Amino acid sequence: MPKLGADIIIKLSEQPEVKAQISRTQVLANEQGVNAVKSKYSSNGFATEELYDIITPADGSGVKVWSHGTGAPAARTITAGIPGRHVYLTAGPTRAPEIVGIVNRIK
Repeated sequence: MPKLGADIIIKLSEQPEVKAQISRTQVLANEQGVNAVKSKYSSNGFATEELYDIITPADGSGVKVWSHGTGAPAARTITAGIPGRHVYLTAGPTRAPEIVGIVNRIK
């Protein structure tokens, strides 16, 4: 399945079911959050799902969407490297969109 466009991923994150997941998800800071997302993505059957990072940069620039791909390579690239809020979301191909974790990167 080809990667979805940023506009589609942002629209997915605005669906009521996904917004509810976001509101229930604990926001973790820095490496604690990164490690939690890596662990959850790798161990909860998400590895077949495309992983996206919806980034709201702390500098006020526009929202960015990054595709991490799938599987072990995707887990290795999770860094939340840009200061700001990172919402990690899976988007197919076999499961409904699901929040993997939220990281607040503070430099």
